[in-house]
Amino acid sequence: MMIEHGSKKQEFMDDHKELRDAFLENMTRIARKNGKIKSDLYQHYNVKRGLRNADGTGVLVNLTEIGDVHGYIIDDGEKKPDQGRLCYRGLNIKDLVTGCQKERRFGFEEIVFL
Repeated sequence: MMIEHGSKKQEFMDDHKELRDAFLENMTRIARKNGKIKSDLYQHYNVKRGLRNADGTGVLVNLTEIGDVHGYIIDDGEKKPDQGRLCYRGLNIKDLVTGCQKERRFGFEEIVFL
């Protein structure tokens, strides 16, 4: 139950701090215990971690004309791993996010417009 009046809301939160903290500690312990995948299972089931194969080459995840993932470059005919980047409608996602954060713009709406 949340009380909307400023001081009463704070009083309510203070009164239940121990209970809240105990709950969060318990949930954290459960998440740490159960939230890990054994590393050998990735190889066993051929599941990729991110956008790289074990040999460093990029992983094909989808075909689309809207988005593009770059995981490698071709240099003198040789495929070499690259830092990787995600582009959406030809724009680097990192640039879109940085611009929205810096200028406090509504990024979701901009991306939907694209």
